[in-house]
Amino acid sequence: MRKVLNIFQTTSMGHKGLVDAKAVYDSTGVPSPEEIDFFLRTLLNSAVSFAAGLASLQQMLHAKGYALDDFLLLMHRRLIAQELPVQQRLQLTVALADIDHRLKQGCSESMQLAAIIGAFHEARALGGA
Repeated sequence: MRKVLNIFQTTSMGHKGLVDAKAVYDSTGVPSPEEIDFFLRTLLNSAVSFAAGLASLQQMLHAKGYALDDFLLLMHRRLIAQELPVQQRLQLTVALADIDHRLKQGCSESMQLAAIIGAFHEARALGGA
């Protein structure tokens, strides 16, 4: 409860007017569900190349200042709600868990960014998303 109050206080001091979800996401530096969903749709789109997916993720993370480990956790939560074949979901869950583990071990963020894109490309090849 204290954390919620601290976030509300910080958000209300930094934003004039109504404190809404967008203001909270902006003040906490956490990607919104809409941003995560947009990126998931991009990664699951078979027309998006590896290079384009990587550039899109890099641009979003750097422009908004998001931490990759936070983004990865939220992406996994949103992925669970997606309509995907079971095999794709299983493969992506394992791949994202491995990437999260490597990030926690101190591996390069740029390599793990590429690993995220690669995991989605493999999953797309598996199930035709």
